[in-house]
Order: sequence, then C-alpha cells, then structure tokens
Amino acid sequence: MALIGVTGPGGSGKTTIALNLGANLALDGIEVVVVDANLVFPDLAVYLGVNPKFSLHQYLNDRNMDVEWLLMKHRHIKDLYVVLGDPSKGIDRSYNINSLYPLLNNLKRRFKAVLIDLPPGLLPKNLFYLSLVDYQLFVVDPARAPLPKLETWIHSLLVKSLESGIEEIGLVFNKIPMDCRPMRKIIKGLSKKIEGSGFSVFGEIPLSNLIHHATTSGLTVIEVMGHKNPFVNVSRRIEREVLSGHPKPLKYLRPLQSPVVG
Repeated sequence: MALIGVTGPGGSGKTTIALNLGANLALDGIEVVVVDANLVFPDLAVYLGVNPKFSLHQYLNDRNMDVEWLLMKHRHIKDLYVVLGDPSKGIDRSYNINSLYPLLNNLKRRFKAVLIDLPPGLLPKNLFYLSLVDYQLFVVDPARAPLPKLETWIHSLLVKSLESGIEEIGLVFNKIPMDCRPMRKIIKGLSKKIEGSGFSVFGEIPLSNLIHHATTSGLTVIEVMGHKNPFVNVSRRIEREVLSGHPKPLKYLRPLQSPVVG
C-alpha cells in the first residue's frame, strides 16, 4: 500500500502518466485509485470525458461525505478507480486542504496503490501535498529545459527535494522523440548517472501519436495500444520497487556527480 505523488512542471504530462500507470497496474490485478488533487484546474474529468456526480471539491467542503461516493470505477478497466475534481468550479481559497489527510489515509487502507495527480509545479508549491505521500514520482519532459542544462536542472530538483525532507524519489522521462538519437543518448547517460546516485529512473515514455490520440479521446493507452504499451515496463518496475514493500535502497548522500555546465 502506497501513496504516490505524481508531479512535474505544467505541460510535462503528469496527468497522462498518473492515469496510464494506474491503468497498467490495474491490468496486473492491483487495485488502484487515481486522485486528481489539482483543485484549481482539475482536468482528469475532462481527460476522461465524464462529469463526476461527487467531486473532491464537494468532499473538501463536507468532511462528513462518505468516501465511497467519490470513487468512480473506470468503465472498462477492472480494479481502476478515479477520484475527480469538478472542472466547473472557480478558484475558492476556502477549501480545507487539510481534509485531504484523512481522505488519503482512507484510500491507502483500501487500495494497494493511490496515485495522486498533484498541481503543476515543483517545490515549494507542493510541499504540503508531498508531506502526505510515501513516494514522489517526478515527470520530466526534456523539452522543458535546454538539453545542455537538463542535468543541472534535475540535480537541483533532487537536492532541493532532499533538503525539504522528501527522500523517496523516482523519475520518469516523458515525451521522448525516439527518432532523435542525440537526445536519447543524453537521456540514457543521464539515467545511468541518476541511478548511480541512488535514485530510480523508472523509464522513458515516447512522444507518440497513439498516446496523443488516447489523451484527446478520453481513453487510456491500454484501450488504444493494448497490453504492449509504453507504460508497461514503467508500471512493473514501480510495482517491484515501490509497491512490493521492498523499495530500492536510496543512497541519499550521493548527489549527481559533475553536472553539465554550459
């Protein structure tokens, strides 16, 4: 049982990652719930093309609401559930965010994996959320940083996370153009360096027209690409290292060596 926070800069694809990792874990018989915790721009409901009868926003205004009302079972994938926000809600700073703590604990007792799609942005914006999770999964889109600076950016992210008390950390590289050999070579070398420093790189998700089609059609990649989709290996490694109860030991005192400068 684990609470896994999925975060990254806006546009990195964290919602796509959270939903499709959840779908692939569910395909392996693991009961999973994906929670849309972005209270300002909750887009998972839009992604799925559904209108939740009971939303996370309602729960935050009524702590007596039965958690079961929030759970929406995926229409096709057994063992996959979602907790959705209300996309029509305006910005309301009165929401009692602290109410998420009992909700997430409740979900953790029921599900083996709780994937939390966090608001876009990194530290310190998500520190409250990150203090609640057991494991933090950063989604990295290399296009969001110049390639020569990517290692420095990731190094800074990992160091600041550790300084903030976040120790259980892994990364997924997203939107990788598979026909771009220079980028793939950089990502491969950087992944080895990150792994050598004690952090997990769970894999790469390609830039794919089929993934884009699934995203814009309200589908999971399983429904478009079947069981042999690009998320399978990532989800199974997360299953082994995060959900098995025997996570990979982290060597916290070894930051990335010699970040690229220039």
